Amino acid sequence: MTILEQLKKSTIVSMKAKDSKKLKVLRTINAKIKQYQIDNKVDMNDVECLAVLNKILKQHQESISIFKDAGRDELANEENYQVTILQDFLPKPLNESQIEEIIQDAFTTFEPVSKNMGMIVKFIQEKVAGRANMGKIVPVIKSKLK
Repeated sequence: MTILEQLKKSTIVSMKAKDSKKLKVLRTINAKIKQYQIDNKVDMNDVECLAVLNKILKQHQESISIFKDAGRDELANEENYQVTILQDFLPKPLNESQIEEIIQDAFTTFEPVSKNMGMIVKFIQEKVAGRANMGKIVPVIKSKLK
């Protein structure tokens, strides 16, 4: 079942359950995905959906930190609720050992030298596809290159 199908099914279930709070979040997610489709004139596949969902997740996480810094806990709690719903549609994040395994796989495929950095990062990015933050993985790759 694709992410879009899961999203539609969850929206219908929320409508039937009269869960207006969850329905509002799901409709917002649907609207952002539709906007992406219209802007880029494409049919969404799971990779593009993950990119949009990750972008939404980052926005909510930034909002949470801003609201907490400003002492607006009620707004931070609302954002946390939205993040919780959003995470239902994202794949489970990779743990450290799985990431390390993917990095080692990249190093066996490509020679671990600085000139291959771009190919290694691209290889790893395709493998993790929304399940890990590349901003945290790239420094680990750099530290292991010769």
